[in-house]
Amino acid sequence: MDLKITPGKLAGTVTPPPAKTLQHRIIIAAALAGHFTEPTEQMSDDLRATAVGVKQLLTEENPRIVCGGSGSTLRLLLPLAMRRGGAEFVCNDELINRPLPPYVTCEREGNVLRPTGALPSGIYPVPGNGSAHYISALLFALPLAEGNSTVTLTTPLEMPSAVEMTLAVLQAFGITAEKTHNGYFVPGGQKYVYCDMGEESDWAFAALYHVMNALGSDITVEGTKIPTLQADSIIAELVKSDLPQEINVGDVPDLVPPLALLAALKPNRMTVLHHAGRLRLKETDRLHTVSATLRDLGATVIYTGETLFIFGHEDLRGGDVSSRGDHRIAMMAAAAATCCTGEVIIRGAECVNKSYPRFWSDLAALGMKIEEV
Repeated sequence: MDLKITPGKLAGTVTPPPAKTLQHRIIIAAALAGHFTEPTEQMSDDLRATAVGVKQLLTEENPRIVCGGSGSTLRLLLPLAMRRGGAEFVCNDELINRPLPPYVTCEREGNVLRPTGALPSGIYPVPGNGSAHYISALLFALPLAEGNSTVTLTTPLEMPSAVEMTLAVLQAFGITAEKTHNGYFVPGGQKYVYCDMGEESDWAFAALYHVMNALGSDITVEGTKIPTLQADSIIAELVKSDLPQEINVGDVPDLVPPLALLAALKPNRMTVLHHAGRLRLKETDRLHTVSATLRDLGATVIYTGETLFIFGHEDLRGGDVSSRGDHRIAMMAAAAATCCTGEVIIRGAECVNKSYPRFWSDLAALGMKIEEV
């Protein structure tokens, strides 16, 4: 689906969907406590994959779990599958090539992964500079082992907020996992006890609206909470300031697209986003796709290593851009359209279904002029 957007500021009230990172964890913990989350039409593709997949894993023999493009589903469920044995994970062309945790071995046939081996209690060395899912997945699975286990960080932890979120969810569901000086101690023989943690809106999606407001729109964002387990809530403070000239995005990689857009419209100054290397391992290499998309719209952006350099302009010209199948790139381009002097065409706009299925209808309700082409 290709969409043409006519530039213009937006106004109204919007409620972003439930926090994706948090909901993956709640869905899994609830299932382990015997409470399955039924998928709905409003649910994103990623959360649906986790809800269906964890139910299959816990109720079926040799389940075939369709992950699609959801790295969270694959990585968080793999250790649980190893404990139960006999599962298959079906991935799309992008996900099948993304790295797996070091403690997982899989047989691969086409786009299907079959984990081999068990996951007994023991000592698990894990790099802290890899995906936070590597650690969180063990923290979900190891409490079910008979003996005690230790997760040892072999490098400093780069996304502490995501692991802290996992620990908070585990605690809510009656699971103990203790932080140590270099990792986590996980007692075995534990049982999950169901807890209704409710819902809160996703701050990474809310960030798009906060940035649009900083650029002249008048949108009221509902459903988000402070305090929150979501590190992305820092956007609320960042947009109130003049935007720091250097921002460490290591713990908030999903904020890079909206932050880069905002920086691109800070005239006569340069903004540096550093510690952004993990963006290379998302649905696309987002260091490249964020830069290329903003350049296609008239911005001046370069990147090198793990750092993004954005040189601000008064406005953007608009243009024809590809989402490259990445939901956050499509959303960034849509937000940029509110500040362009010319129309913006977004190719492959349906990719937002991965995380935010009603994104285009929400924007239309806020006054965005959207036409399918």
